[in-house]
Amino acid sequence: LCEDGCKAGPLLALTEDDGGWSAASVPLPVELKDYAGLALHSEGACPSTYTLAVLSQKSAALWIGALSFAEGRWQAGEGEVLPLPRDADGRKIYTTAEGVAFLSADRLAVVTDAEDDQPPCGRADRPPTDATHADQSVHIFER
Repeated sequence: LCEDGCKAGPLLALTEDDGGWSAASVPLPVELKDYAGLALHSEGACPSTYTLAVLSQKSAALWIGALSFAEGRWQAGEGEVLPLPRDADGRKIYTTAEGVAFLSADRLAVVTDAEDDQPPCGRADRPPTDATHADQSVHIFER
């Protein structure tokens, strides 16, 4: 996963090639502002299709879709964009989302980092915001 500014695209599939690695771009059917984490979920022992989740910190959203291997290459299906929760005024709460993991087919964990300018309990000169209450935590989402 390329976090930001990769010319080949956000997702690269690496294949072992004569003792080294070769990379091939896997185009995603959605464009997010950056890419902070990804997770794969499979059903069964040897699947040909996976469920892929891609997390964007700047977009405060998850893209979830199918990832399959066909005709010698990885392909991402259409999928859906799921915005992370926002406050009552529509502002992003999850501004530091850094990682995602499948707990089951319909349950995901999203982890958040610390806010850059505030400790978890706020600063003396400024009360904590909804975003600071969401940082440095593990959040469970069901879809």
